[in-house]
Amino acid sequence: MVSFDNGERHSPGDENMGFALEPHDHYLEVVFDGVLVKHTVLSSINQLLNHPEYYEKHSLWNMTDSRVGFSMTDIKEIIGVMRLFSPKKADFANRSALLVAGQVNVSLAEIVIEMARSLPFDFKVFSDPSRAKKHLRH
Repeated sequence: MVSFDNGERHSPGDENMGFALEPHDHYLEVVFDGVLVKHTVLSSINQLLNHPEYYEKHSLWNMTDSRVGFSMTDIKEIIGVMRLFSPKKADFANRSALLVAGQVNVSLAEIVIEMARSLPFDFKVFSDPSRAKKHLRH
């Protein structure tokens, strides 16, 4: 599989992928860097769902320093895992902002959001960090 970033070709093994979970006042931020692969996304979901403030704080998925390195099949599997482990109670912090760089990535994120519309999350995509954070505060 190949992903594209700023016109350059990259293979998923080009860089190590990492993430960090950073708590803020109103949200939990998952910050990715490198090539974004299924295993890393699933690990970050696991860490987020097990965070003690998960039910009280919305989430910001910051992918501005990463490139997509997974397939549509991987996305379907990730959504399936989210469906299995999504909160069973109706009252939780369900807003999630997907922060991405560039119009192509915005379009890709909107496709993922459409695929995940049956989940109990309110996903929105942003390319402006201040707008994403504002969405999570209100």
